[in-house]
Amino acid sequence: MAPTRNDVLRLLDEYARQPKASGPVALSEPYLEAVERWETLPENAERTEKGWVLRADRSWRQSIARARLVG
Repeated sequence: MAPTRNDVLRLLDEYARQPKASGPVALSEPYLEAVERWETLPENAERTEKGWVLRADRSWRQSIARARLVG
C-alpha cells in the first residue's frame, strides 16, 4: 500500500527532529580528484560562454514554482 500524505509528513517531521552532525566535512580523495577533473574541462575555462547555466537555473526555478502537492 502506498504511503499517505500524513505518513510522509510524519516521516519528514521525524527526520527534521534528528540531531544534525556539525563540524568540518571531510572530502575524500576520489571526490577531490573528480572536482579537479570537472573544473579543468574546456567548458569551465575562463571566457567560455556559460549562459546555459542561467537558462538552466531559470528553467529549474520555473518548474519548481509550478509544482503542486499531489494527494
